[in-house]
Amino acid sequence: LPMGEGQGVRAVGASHSSLPQAGEGQGVRAAGKPVILIPSPNVAEDHQTKNAMALVEKKAAILVRDNEVSGKLCESIVVLLADKALQEVLKQNILSMAVLDAAEKITSEALGLIQTGKGM
Repeated sequence: LPMGEGQGVRAVGASHSSLPQAGEGQGVRAAGKPVILIPSPNVAEDHQTKNAMALVEKKAAILVRDNEVSGKLCESIVVLLADKALQEVLKQNILSMAVLDAAEKITSEALGLIQTGKGM
């Protein structure tokens, strides 16, 4: 089911693995759960597929393209749930890509720009 921004992150946190919207980005990485990403082909410049592929190439996620869902999604779920080693690899790799203190870093940078007058 399609989820709005942030809903997939909550779903990931409550599960052992997840099928979040591919656009969930940092929240998916920070949750550190094995994921199967289904990028929407209906977004600007197909950026969800590009972002998902960055995770797939680092063995941090599984990708099922939107046009492959009916033939490949169930099989991917079964494989993921049955393979504990795969779950662990995906979990470790996606967590290694997370920036757990991203909000603090952004806030600190913004405050620094404001204080120096460069943020105006």
